[in-house]
Amino acid sequence: MSITSTASTPAPRPPTSTTSESQSLFGEEVESVPVENSQQQGTKRRTTSDVWNHFKKKNIDGKVKAQCNYCGRLMARASTSGTTHLKLHIAKSCPSAPREASPPREGTDIRKQVLVKQHNRTRSKGISSPSVFNEEDQKASRRDLARMVILHEYPLAIVDHVGFQEFVGGLQPNFKIVGRNTLKRDIKKIYNEKKQKTMVEIDKNASKVAITTDLWTANNSKRSFMVITAHYISDSWTLESRVIRFIRMPSPHDKYSLSKILLECLADWNIDLKLSAITVDNASNNDGMMKLILDKLQASSLILGGKLLHVRCAAHILNLVVQEGLNVIGDGIEKVRSTVYFWTQSPKRTEIFEKISRQSHIASTKELVLDCRTRWNTTYLMLSTALIYKDVFPCLLCCEPQYQSAPTNRDWEVAQIVCEKLGYFHKVTELLSGTAYPTANHYFPSVFQLKTELNQWLSSEDELVKKMAAKMLAKFDKYWSDVHDIMSLAIVLDPRYKLMLLTFFLIKCMVVRLTKKLTRSCAVKVHGIFVVKGFCDVKGLYMDFHVKGFCDVKGSSSSHFERFSDEQVGGFGICGVKESI
Repeated sequence: MSITSTASTPAPRPPTSTTSESQSLFGEEVESVPVENSQQQGTKRRTTSDVWNHFKKKNIDGKVKAQCNYCGRLMARASTSGTTHLKLHIAKSCPSAPREASPPREGTDIRKQVLVKQHNRTRSKGISSPSVFNEEDQKASRRDLARMVILHEYPLAIVDHVGFQEFVGGLQPNFKIVGRNTLKRDIKKIYNEKKQKTMVEIDKNASKVAITTDLWTANNSKRSFMVITAHYISDSWTLESRVIRFIRMPSPHDKYSLSKILLECLADWNIDLKLSAITVDNASNNDGMMKLILDKLQASSLILGGKLLHVRCAAHILNLVVQEGLNVIGDGIEKVRSTVYFWTQSPKRTEIFEKISRQSHIASTKELVLDCRTRWNTTYLMLSTALIYKDVFPCLLCCEPQYQSAPTNRDWEVAQIVCEKLGYFHKVTELLSGTAYPTANHYFPSVFQLKTELNQWLSSEDELVKKMAAKMLAKFDKYWSDVHDIMSLAIVLDPRYKLMLLTFFLIKCMVVRLTKKLTRSCAVKVHGIFVVKGFCDVKGLYMDFHVKGFCDVKGSSSSHFERFSDEQVGGFGICGVKESI
């Protein structure tokens, strides 16, 4: 096709192919585009739009059409049609169009150019468009990126990954990916916003705030960390929990360092005057820390002047009790532990174990797991899983020359006994470790059942079980009085049984002299909290409890508890209460 020069057009250039993949997307040169099968004569105006790098003209039934070089689609090509629809086809509709066509300089992606032009046009006209990506969209996307990193614990360096950058660019080319320092600032901004919102919520809430804190050392880095969590009941009666501090704790971990950090955190969140209780484990440094904190806080703002401030973690006490029993039977399960360690040491051995398990027609798909000696529940899980595959281990003696000693029948008997005995402890620990529901009212019924179980173990014919029960009972009695105050109040406030059930539990678990003392102490505390503070009138409850003689436990008999049916008592998870009276 010939091109004639006019006064309004520059000098002609030699024509070049428009179908070349190496041709620039936004070429600085302007090329002519031939019309295939064209019967028109005369000169043709040179096409100046860069979109013709991706289309060619065709004469279809006397009409000129634009055909996409990538998908072959025919589109309108009239002088009044313009080229916007062609650009939009390449940018959005064409499934085969490349994102880039070897641009000579940055910013020549046709998809991005179309979006930018459409954005500028709609903004100038004040028209909203789904494809518009303005500054507000940029801020919202940055916030979404920060939330993604927070939720999934991605590294900050994810924004530097080439694959992530290409992925984001494909979704929204106009989004400017931020650096890791900016991302870090965005994350801190979200934290500060959430903190202020939570502080306002706690400040307006009429409920007091309970605190739990723990300190531990990571095995891989040998660094110590401390976490502080606040628990409260919202105005809609929903149990809420918020982590208000998580820090690395340098040495020393003495009572002075712990109390300083905890007091600073309470003051920072403005909850030092709204405390109900602080729950910690039974470490000696925590005892000293609680004494220092009690001296620093205003006694008038605490329940009963701070008598109920220090709460010992019930789950941790159960852990100490069970660990005492496991120390007695440590050698009895050592061969099972060695076997589990051997078959979980390498992927090759794990594959062999799984193969033999399938050949032995073991229906379970549970994987062997090695226990952590300081966490008794992992020992229970290890034994419960190993017992499923106890018939597989003898077969493995022929498959692995280095595996020479499988557990004996006596070893499996001990493992079976220990697993059965620890089963209830495991259920109670899971119950008391719940975070989505109140747990204090479950403590007395659960502990009562544990006490009953341990007493039954003492009469076992197996000497190993008797030794284990004796050790566990000694530890049980040592820590019993350390938790009775706050937990007894929780069971008294349960509207089903109140003080009577508490007396029943104490009679079965403690000596008569202590039962009388503790029951009266609990009644006085309930009276002090609710009557003195004016929340409600429980004087009638207290007098009814005293007049009926429940405090005089010397004269107590099963007649006092005949109202407790098996179904009612079963609601507490207690078995055979009437039979044990």
